[in-house]
Amino acid sequence: MNLYLWINETQAGPYSLDQVEALLADQNITLETLYWKEGLADWQTLDTLLFVPPAKPVDQVTFTTSEDSSPRLFSGFWRRAAAYVVDIIILQLFGYLLGTVFFNFFCSLGSLSLLVGLGICLLYFGIQDSAVCGGQTLGKRLMRIAVVNEVGESLSVAQAMLRYALFGIPPLGCKWVALGAYITSVSGFLFGAILVGWIVISCYLVTCNRPSRQGLHDLILHTFVVRTLAKGPVISAPLWGGHLVIIGVFLLILLGVASKGVALLEWGTFSPTMDIQMALLSNDHIQSASAKINKEFSDDDSKMPRTLDVDAVWSGKPANFSDAARVVAATVLSHGLNEATQQDTIQITISYGYDIGISKRSLDQTYEHTPKEWQDIIQNNSQP
Repeated sequence: MNLYLWINETQAGPYSLDQVEALLADQNITLETLYWKEGLADWQTLDTLLFVPPAKPVDQVTFTTSEDSSPRLFSGFWRRAAAYVVDIIILQLFGYLLGTVFFNFFCSLGSLSLLVGLGICLLYFGIQDSAVCGGQTLGKRLMRIAVVNEVGESLSVAQAMLRYALFGIPPLGCKWVALGAYITSVSGFLFGAILVGWIVISCYLVTCNRPSRQGLHDLILHTFVVRTLAKGPVISAPLWGGHLVIIGVFLLILLGVASKGVALLEWGTFSPTMDIQMALLSNDHIQSASAKINKEFSDDDSKMPRTLDVDAVWSGKPANFSDAARVVAATVLSHGLNEATQQDTIQITISYGYDIGISKRSLDQTYEHTPKEWQDIIQNNSQP
């Protein structure tokens, strides 16, 4: 059993149980000395681990507490999660109001509109998680937790912004890769895989890295999310070696998946609808597009309808949604004839909207016809 002790405002150890008992016998520590071992959520006093007869009667023992010197208690996972949910709801409401006013402007930005949401989040978390607001966003204030550094002090605005950037940019980056369809390129796919790996590892550490609950962003910057009950320094515990093993295994699996994905992209077999998607993205009016084949399962195994589902997001408001659908249908049939004609129906959705990360809104129109009907619509230049 490895035990860590808090002695003279400093973490010491690891010690074995026999060594701790020897320190107690020599009166180098007391039963009120804090200790931590793997599996504990927070530091605890030694009287919860050992029973040693007091050196003098209890009525002669003087207990003193100091709010300034009491070590910080780490926030639990659910308290942090609740605070984050509150902050996200606030940001989404603000984003919705902002999007109502600047709808057309955000739509014209395309995938770059995500930078708007990033800027808002950097200001929101950067200012409130700093010393300006005592290290507390509105959600953290409600949950009575705060962000501090290793000596228990609040961060500067720059440090708080950098902390959020390390936490918030990877999810937005994944969305940017998907919206811009960069996932269809080798570099985009690898970039997306790196971002996914960062997100998964950070979420794993916040959930399982007890007692500190530090994700990658906190480990890099030596920051902590703590309860506001005390105002003293942070007693940090070393990262358990088992976490490094688990992360290493995950990275090996991610590397294998990424290698397979790159091979499929280079061979052109990543998706049977890849040519359709790439052809749609070559249209200057389309900022993002997706194409997938959906199969509907029914009780009658002999009849399983198949639909080619195509979504095209316009970079500006289409002059006519029907004309836009006809353009998309022509692209689909000319670049994915086999995939399209083998389906029972082709469903085309024309969208016009924005996604700023904290809020999104779109206007869309869906058209569905058989491949033969779409061919007739294109040849006759008729309305779908």
